[in-house]
Amino acid sequence: MPKVIDGWGWTVALLIVSSSVSASCKRTEHSNGERPSGAVASVRPESASATLSSAQPNHSTGRNPSVSSASAQGSESKLSNREWAETFQRVMSSGAALEDEPNREGVEMGKPLFQCGYANFAWHATALGYLLDEHGRIWFYDLGETWSPEPAGDGLFRESALRARFKKPVLQTLRVDPERLAAMRKKAELARHGEVTRTQFMNDAGGSGCEAYVWDRVDAYEPVRLAELGDQLIRNSSPEAFELYVWLAGELGMMRSRRAQRK
Repeated sequence: MPKVIDGWGWTVALLIVSSSVSASCKRTEHSNGERPSGAVASVRPESASATLSSAQPNHSTGRNPSVSSASAQGSESKLSNREWAETFQRVMSSGAALEDEPNREGVEMGKPLFQCGYANFAWHATALGYLLDEHGRIWFYDLGETWSPEPAGDGLFRESALRARFKKPVLQTLRVDPERLAAMRKKAELARHGEVTRTQFMNDAGGSGCEAYVWDRVDAYEPVRLAELGDQLIRNSSPEAFELYVWLAGELGMMRSRRAQRK
């Protein structure tokens, strides 16, 4: 059995214990088994919403989304903050652990498109997670320090600072095929127009979540917050935003710990 490196698993338990306090939070507004190498994700982003309404194991893949149904409320956007937080946690814990690619020499990371991870600088410097690039490759990163985006004007940020955030990435075995990646990018374009709200949720808990990068210039991007839970509960009103979160965290496992490189 490959060794599991427990990056941010402890924070899941912390979030679950703390989710009951979210009902009293005041809402505020803000402007803004092993897989073989080359394995392909088995869920299209169009069907990610189905994961929300399924609490049954997927016996064909061996995965259990363990996500409570949102159909009674009509849509994810109608969930209360507490219900949304509980759904977020279930999705986060449903993905399988990713595994290091043993034959990664000479492979370079492409342009970042999506990122999921955990960061906390309250007690010790922790900043780690996964990146999905333009070639459908998934990379693990462990920066362990703060970083700052570099403005490029017109609400965009430069690619150079983003790549510095993901320095020394480790390639994972799982791949996303071009057709599905293109569908995800279209959903990110829609998600960028959603209203992002931030609610104080916990103290000194950092944050776990996912974001997209929409490239309006060759060297500059717009960050799109999809979903986050920790010190703040961050919601994007676009249904595509949470669908992408379900797909990235629940199906691709980009919010879970990774397996060490196979010997």
